[in-house]
Amino acid sequence: TGTLRWDQAGPIDADRVYFGRGPSTGILDVPTGGTLLLGTAADPLSLLGISYHDRGRDRNTAGTSSAHLDFTLADPVFEAFTSNLTIGGKMNAYGYGTANGSLILGDNSSLHVGTLATPGIVNVGMNQSTGWAGVPLSGGDGTGLLDATQGNAELHLSELNVGRHRGYYGTTTGTFTTGDGSVVTTTTANVGTTSGGIAKGTVNLQGGLFSANTINLGSGGDFNFTGGRLGLGTFNTYGGIGALEQEGGVLAPGFSRTQTSLAGQAVINGDYLLDSLGTLEIELFGTEAGAEYDQLRVFGDVDLNADLLAGGTLDLILQFSPEIGDEFLIIDNDALDAVSGCFSGLDEGDSFSRMFMGSWYTFEISYLGYTGNDVVLRTIEGEPPTTIPAPGAIVLAVIGAGIVSRLQRRRLL
Repeated sequence: TGTLRWDQAGPIDADRVYFGRGPSTGILDVPTGGTLLLGTAADPLSLLGISYHDRGRDRNTAGTSSAHLDFTLADPVFEAFTSNLTIGGKMNAYGYGTANGSLILGDNSSLHVGTLATPGIVNVGMNQSTGWAGVPLSGGDGTGLLDATQGNAELHLSELNVGRHRGYYGTTTGTFTTGDGSVVTTTTANVGTTSGGIAKGTVNLQGGLFSANTINLGSGGDFNFTGGRLGLGTFNTYGGIGALEQEGGVLAPGFSRTQTSLAGQAVINGDYLLDSLGTLEIELFGTEAGAEYDQLRVFGDVDLNADLLAGGTLDLILQFSPEIGDEFLIIDNDALDAVSGCFSGLDEGDSFSRMFMGSWYTFEISYLGYTGNDVVLRTIEGEPPTTIPAPGAIVLAVIGAGIVSRLQRRRLL
């Protein structure tokens, strides 16, 4: 057992920092009003390990790695910069043992992992033990928790692993909860995925921004989307059987780390269930799906009133002047299954209007479009803006039109 009592204004300058490495217990004691700084933006840690078990080839000496850092208790100033964060990791290839770690941010906490230029890795509940052949208990156990309900967490990642098992034996459990101060961008998010052991992973998207190019939901994965903003490329359910259930928050098709990108397409390999507190955001910059306007492709069932209340909200953001008759396939529903429910206030054939540059455009919505089960918008009324720009602005307007048609501005929270 090791205890670090710390209250210093300067950062700890180290390559790696561990709390509870191998069969040990790590304890942190920072007083109320105190300060703990790990690394800097210019010189981050290469690894912050909270319960990092990389030992344990022998059953009798493997033991338990344990570390629980809860900054809500004394709420000191805590800030960490690191390229890799592992919480509750059973990291060696062979062996027994248990890792159990947690990091709970307080109001005065700031966590930074990776950068836009150099994305990092976060493991919350990881097990890399292949174990000994024929000995199921030899894979060990890894349990991790990252709670960013309070404070700020800026994570720019190549991989986010929550409850991931890369071995064949043993178990792993991970839980990651976001808050209003969270900004998470990741190329890949693996939630409750396994190569052979038992994996359980839970992501609670309660607030902030979560943008992922690919989310892989394993057989033991849960993705609870109740708030915040989800920028999505592809959502893979286990075997294509399962759902992205949006209980709240905003779904914005397309992945971007910088919030400035081409219009996006989100692919859901499974069902899409939209509850009445959820919003689907669709931006229109032109008439080409995925390149000039947002599109959701669903390879499963589509239910826009999954909780049988008022239906989810369609937030249509108009960024160009459409022509009468222009059509937009905003939800491409596979196979022949019908769309269930409607957006709030928008029944089959209803119309609504949006303004662009001072002119109103009216759209008609159908849930029976194209192959008979797609959600399609059609422009039925409107005129181009009549405002004549000043002569000196004409050239800039032409250049700007080319930029706007390709660069789609994603709104921040």
